[in-house]
Amino acid sequence: MANLTLNGWKASVAAGVVESLPLQDFESALVLAESFLATQGGWNPDDAGDPTGSGEPASGISLEASISLITTTQLESIYHVDVSANMNFRIVLNENLAFGLSDGDVLINIADRLTDVVEANLVNTNIELIDIPSFTGDVTNGPTTAEERRSIQTLIESGGRIIEPSAIGLIVARAMFSLDNTHNVEYLYTEPTKVLFLQISKYIDTTYESFDSAATSKFGITLDAISFKTTAGVVIPIQ
Repeated sequence: MANLTLNGWKASVAAGVVESLPLQDFESALVLAESFLATQGGWNPDDAGDPTGSGEPASGISLEASISLITTTQLESIYHVDVSANMNFRIVLNENLAFGLSDGDVLINIADRLTDVVEANLVNTNIELIDIPSFTGDVTNGPTTAEERRSIQTLIESGGRIIEPSAIGLIVARAMFSLDNTHNVEYLYTEPTKVLFLQISKYIDTTYESFDSAATSKFGITLDAISFKTTAGVVIPIQ
């Protein structure tokens, strides 16, 4: 008859599993051994009066076969999935293009740039861009309007994830220069392959309709054109 006790059998199986699967630790392998034993009908002791004494699994399976079966089951529980998926993303781009373009022309002109931005943001991930078969976009240009400035403020107050560079730059400027909420983005400017520059101005109130004539400074923030990380901040005296 088998000469391992119940605890001895479980420990031996767990040690064998750890040897076969080094990422397993002994405690987790012990749980696997206990679960496997349950599938084999439990423990069959040599002496019914000693239920945890020497014996063997009720199925009669050997120690080596138990280790092998547990290891195989664990390996076959690992799935490699190569996914191609259609997903909807929201991406914000700011590009210096020719004056007077229609919205459709703008979208045509940013197609290559869109691909570059997506690929740049996928670096160091396990995601590969295959293609961008189609995309749509809302196009605005020129200095911000009062409505857009209010939208930026609403976005900041929402507490959600922010990917809009104007909002990101404004948050940074307010923190960097201790500005109150009457300050907002007057305009965003960029040159091809350059950083983004945001000019922050003070308005009379949070309707952002009119500049505060008593203000003595404007503020500039530059952001990386892809990551939108802050690269510099500057105070611009009003002459």
